[in-house]
Amino acid sequence: MEMTNGKNSFLRLKRVLLNDKDNLPNGLMKVLRADLDQVLSSYFDYPTETLKVDVDLDSKGRYCIRIEAMAERVKTIKVI
Repeated sequence: MEMTNGKNSFLRLKRVLLNDKDNLPNGLMKVLRADLDQVLSSYFDYPTETLKVDVDLDSKGRYCIRIEAMAERVKTIKVI
């Protein structure tokens, strides 16, 4: 029974920590989108509204980052 209480306490603590970690700092998504837009627009012609960014946590507390955009064409790269 003691192990069950200990395990339950551990699982509760893990849920609390994951919930805290799930709350991204204010403004992070806006800055991340702006940075990604700057990089992607250097290489692709794409409508900015097609850029989608999702950040989630998996069950181990690792961040899962998904980035999606639809480009019209690849830009010509000038090599120096």
